[in-house]
Amino acid sequence: MGFSLIHRLDGGPTFIRRFALLAGSLLLLSVTVVGDQNTPTAICNDNRTPAGILAHGALQIHLEARQAVWYPNRSDAAHLVVAAFGEEGHAPQIPGPLVRIPMRVEVSATIRNSLDHTIYVHGLASRPETSLQPQALADPTTTADAAATLEVPVGAVREVRFKSGAAGSYYYWASNDRQSLLMRTGPDSMLSGAFVVDAPGAHDSDRVFVVNTWVPAGGNAFHPLPTINGKSWPDTERLVLKVGEPIRWRWINTSDSDHAMHLHGFYFQVNGVGDQDHFQEFARLERLTVVTQEMLPGGTFNMTWVPERSGHWLMHCHMTFHMMQPENLPGYAIAAHYTPENAGMGGLVLGLDVQPSSNSISTASNAPAASSSVHKFRLVVRERPGSSRYFAGFSYHLSESATETSLPPVGSPLVLTRGERAEIEVINELKEPTTVHWHGIELESPYDGVPDWSGTGKETTPAIAPGHTFVAHMTPPRAGTFIYHSHWHEQKQLGEGLTGPLVVLEPGAKFDPATDKIFLFSRDGVESNEPLLMNGSSQPAPIALVAGTTYRMRFINITPVDSDLTYSIVDASGAPVSWRAIAKDGQDLPQEQATTKKTSGDTITVGETRDYSFTPNQVGELYLQAAAFQRMWVKTTLIVGPQELRPLASPSATLLDQWNEIGRKIIAMSEDFPEDKYDYKPAANMRSFAERLIHAASAKYFFTNSALGHKLPGDEDPPRAQFKNKAAIVEYVKKSFADGAAAIKSKGDGGISDAVVDPFGYDDPQHAGKAQIRLGDLAHNLIEHSGEVYGQLSVYYRVAGMTPPESRPKK
Repeated sequence: MGFSLIHRLDGGPTFIRRFALLAGSLLLLSVTVVGDQNTPTAICNDNRTPAGILAHGALQIHLEARQAVWYPNRSDAAHLVVAAFGEEGHAPQIPGPLVRIPMRVEVSATIRNSLDHTIYVHGLASRPETSLQPQALADPTTTADAAATLEVPVGAVREVRFKSGAAGSYYYWASNDRQSLLMRTGPDSMLSGAFVVDAPGAHDSDRVFVVNTWVPAGGNAFHPLPTINGKSWPDTERLVLKVGEPIRWRWINTSDSDHAMHLHGFYFQVNGVGDQDHFQEFARLERLTVVTQEMLPGGTFNMTWVPERSGHWLMHCHMTFHMMQPENLPGYAIAAHYTPENAGMGGLVLGLDVQPSSNSISTASNAPAASSSVHKFRLVVRERPGSSRYFAGFSYHLSESATETSLPPVGSPLVLTRGERAEIEVINELKEPTTVHWHGIELESPYDGVPDWSGTGKETTPAIAPGHTFVAHMTPPRAGTFIYHSHWHEQKQLGEGLTGPLVVLEPGAKFDPATDKIFLFSRDGVESNEPLLMNGSSQPAPIALVAGTTYRMRFINITPVDSDLTYSIVDASGAPVSWRAIAKDGQDLPQEQATTKKTSGDTITVGETRDYSFTPNQVGELYLQAAAFQRMWVKTTLIVGPQELRPLASPSATLLDQWNEIGRKIIAMSEDFPEDKYDYKPAANMRSFAERLIHAASAKYFFTNSALGHKLPGDEDPPRAQFKNKAAIVEYVKKSFADGAAAIKSKGDGGISDAVVDPFGYDDPQHAGKAQIRLGDLAHNLIEHSGEVYGQLSVYYRVAGMTPPESRPKK
């Protein structure tokens, strides 16, 4: 590859640097007001027509970067003045002109810079042809070979020559500095275009979709203007497809964010993935069958699918701030409220109109014959009051008997059967409209849950008004793990609790919570900095498992923005154990992909589900932990017991086991630690070992006294001087756990669901003495608290040069 400076016009280069918010603000001001009648309007490029002239085995293309007026929505709506690529002598395009060529073709390209600042162009280079996997880059949007970055000063033209290289989906881009694509903002953020290299015999009728986001210079990455081929919903292209006709798409992400691309109503096959400089085409047995695919920043993927049912459908990014109308976006004013035209959405949404073909029959893929019986459900949508543990929000409940204080922060598991017809009556008791989307389920379009869009001309999904109901019909054709969630102003309703797990079983199978474990990740609110939740809790209670028993672990990510959430199971030393991946997005993995591996390193994107088969082999404690964006994390303890201690299905019995297990460990420490070191403190301002034990025991009476209706203990722990010796403290610790255990037994399954005044509600003065909590949740909180004390006492052991009882070799 080589390039040369052809000529440079008068005038030096102008450099734009992002040193400070003030500089960013000034730059933003120039974006919104610069431009005159001579500034051309950018054409939103549908990537159907390749640019340049391809003749005699060579491509000649002449690109120009210049200022342009851009209309991401209607041409009579708001607009921005940005930098855009175009072919010389033609209108600028967003995204830039499509470079599409066969393998091993000679490319001769020129780039003219008609902007007022130097630009640096990446991606106009040969793609390596190699059978070896490329070395993973920390940032795949950087150009590995610095010499391949073209510096084009103001008014200059650069020429570059290279061979096209390996087949795949790639891109080219430019910015005002040499930094990563991730750092590009402001008017240069739309300087991108698709670069496609076709293998011999490839289908050139496939569609190419370039995803990009405009972020104001100095702006907030969580409030961008995301686009597909230069347009934002509801003005993105509406695709007309035919039932039964194969569809081939290429997705190219030239934005600074990752995207969770979700297809409604159908599965698609991922045939290959890549980035700016590399592309991996999957062998047949390596291809993934999914409903949601993560596309990393600067990432690409190819997909194929076949629409099997007519109606209106969607493909969109499931990160909520990428599929909502932009609010308060500087320099771009557009209505952010719900309208029938936008269906409450914006940004990265592609509308699909699947029409019947002459020989099509509307049916779910591989659907078995539906049974004659119909399983009916009533799903109630209610407001959930705030408490000391949760923000106020919304809740799904499968029973109308739930009281306000017992509403779950996430919906209960909705369990269906493959091939069995189901009718789900959604009852809206909110003060605002809502809808429900059955994420991943292959069903008929009118029940898909997108208001004023899903359905056909005769029958569409309505918004469910307050006090109204809607009945969704479905016959799921496959067993697996799915999701149900709101599709009405999704950022608010989904972020405040309107989501739940949907499990489809094989005929004759029963859902057994003892061995079927669901881990649904969400957020306690709509912002990226809200607590990460596991099954609705930021501090989930320990889970009892039995050694030698095989569990199905179902993981669901329905957070607003955490597209690369990681999760693992580790032992006390932090080492991962092993499990076997068995399904993704409700689709069983083929034998070649259902591999046994370590329980770490996997990620799950928004709107994705993953299933594993897990068999703990040893008695002890394991830790299931998940980490998300901004260092948010959530963790629970898996207490693995011997087979003779098989946990009961009874909630109160399971709670009692967990209470007694942490009690056993703390009592063992209280009895084992030498009396002459009981008042040992690692530091003068810390509690002593004895005071830690007294604190743990005293806290138990917040639960016990609440359960029995007795006066709560005071804010201060009993003084150390009240206990004459070690034996007195051991007795107090034993009694605190025994009294709590007796309270759990006396309350039983029904009693632990009773609501009581939250003894810790005084942490929030507004709810002091008013916030309520279920007794079972209060007990779980104190079990968690005891676990923290146990960890602190273990440190005391280590600092004192001793080994905690649980860490000693078993005799």
